Amino acid sequence: MKKLAVLVGGEFREFESAHLSWPFLSLDHDFFISTWDTTTEKNPKLNINLREEVSSARILKHFPNAHINIEPDIMDVDNSKKQRHHWKKLFEMADNTEIEYETAILIRPDISIIEKQNLNAFISNINDFTIYAIGRGITFMPPPTFIYINESILIGKYKLIKDAILSLPDFVISKYNVHYHIAKHFVNTDIHIEPLYDVIDAFVMRSSHRGKLHLPIGEQKIIAQHWWDTLHLN
Repeated sequence: MKKLAVLVGGEFREFESAHLSWPFLSLDHDFFISTWDTTTEKNPKLNINLREEVSSARILKHFPNAHINIEPDIMDVDNSKKQRHHWKKLFEMADNTEIEYETAILIRPDISIIEKQNLNAFISNINDFTIYAIGRGITFMPPPTFIYINESILIGKYKLIKDAILSLPDFVISKYNVHYHIAKHFVNTDIHIEPLYDVIDAFVMRSSHRGKLHLPIGEQKIIAQHWWDTLHLN
């Protein structure tokens, strides 16, 4: 089996803690990360107003052989556009190695994984023509025109994911969010998406997890949900 490409793209956030939960790092892989040079987190109801610098040293202490791209943060550009840019940089870096990767995992830096099945065994038996997404794959939600995909983790054959990501059209975040536009692109281009909900669960790690990594994973997930609820729910 040719090497796995682990492609980590987006805002750095709690990467240093989140990656500790990634079982696929025990597989033969090359590690790529593309991010911007600051990471911020704001949640007024939890008195969180965080801004930190992101350096290569923070990555290399965990992954000495990592391929790293860190760029200045463009403050007036929405995160979805920055995300797409860094996805494309990841494939550019991977292609520059001139290694023919068979499989790719495209993941946000801040995702913590909970295994339900052996993820590594699952990865070794994936379908050549399917991209696997966290949650329930592509979901059709009301109104009837609304479709959704959670692209926090995508697993599939390298070329399949590369072609899907590099062919993403430019879009404007207005009525619908980034999850809608990516799902619409996958539907329009006949990309088959299968869910990973029987294989893994996942949550976004926040700064409120710091000092609490010793807690059971269920309690850590509650912390993540509480962070979301306090920011987004009235």
